[in-house]
Amino acid sequence: INIAGVTCTGWTERGQQRRYGDKSQRPHAVWRAERKAWAEDGAEDIFFMECSARFPVGEQLEKPLEPTHFCVSISNDAVCTAWPNTRRRLLAAGLNLRTLRWVGPPADKVEEHYLSIFGRRQSLDGDALFNAPDTDVRCEQQALARLRGTFLADAASPLQGQALLNAIGTPTHRRNWMSYDELRSKQQQPPNSKAFIADLDQAPGFNRSGELWPSQVTHGLVWSWAHQRAATGMEHIGALGFHVFPATTTIHAMSPWASILQDLSFRDKRILSGNGINLAHFGSWVLYVLSHTVRADCSMNFRRIGTHDWDDVGSDEDA
Repeated sequence: INIAGVTCTGWTERGQQRRYGDKSQRPHAVWRAERKAWAEDGAEDIFFMECSARFPVGEQLEKPLEPTHFCVSISNDAVCTAWPNTRRRLLAAGLNLRTLRWVGPPADKVEEHYLSIFGRRQSLDGDALFNAPDTDVRCEQQALARLRGTFLADAASPLQGQALLNAIGTPTHRRNWMSYDELRSKQQQPPNSKAFIADLDQAPGFNRSGELWPSQVTHGLVWSWAHQRAATGMEHIGALGFHVFPATTTIHAMSPWASILQDLSFRDKRILSGNGINLAHFGSWVLYVLSHTVRADCSMNFRRIGTHDWDDVGSDEDA
């Protein structure tokens, strides 16, 4: 199995839109050629890929790999699975025609069928992702303030509101905060009736603001009006679905990456999260594809549901 988040800078909505002329096309071409070669050699059964929603999957993946792979893809975001983080992405998979067989719905019905299983109604807002303990928040605030030439004395609780923004923010951050605050006042009636989160690195109109955590980028100062502070680096990681805070769950163990990521700088954590894959969203896609895949030499007996039958699947017996 190969899993890749291929470079998406040429196709990202907020980028320079260089597309086929972007330098990222070269490593993508190498990665795609490797998939073809490894499939022909029988060295790889399946690959999973994540990229910008504007990535032309037909021209860049399906057609070039048609002789060796059967490809399926969907285009949605983690919000569809009730995760409060907006970032529309393309998720794709390619099955080696020599070793695997697809037993799921036709390619044009895959997204609909995927959502019928994993789709959930949104119930959480982005404020649910602000989970860092006060000691960690305060420590990071002090580090960010030092970068701005400001010294914050030790205190039992973190700074909040304008005092914090003045200590860690730039004039651009403060100007954007005022613009977003005005926008929030117009949108929310009565005031403070809903969560409101925005990336102060970007002016209104360049990124989504509102109840959900905005699209992850490799920079940014994600600010919650309810918590009156900026998100920590580890909260950026947690927004991707990693369990990095003990307080967020009593069911799942902490991610083994937590202790490693904790030692990285705020800047490096943002870069990783901006270039990262949403674990909850991507994990459900991997599970969906593997659940509808069998080996070509599989001796088990199964009845493949015809194209005309997929709209009628409902009972456990049918499924």
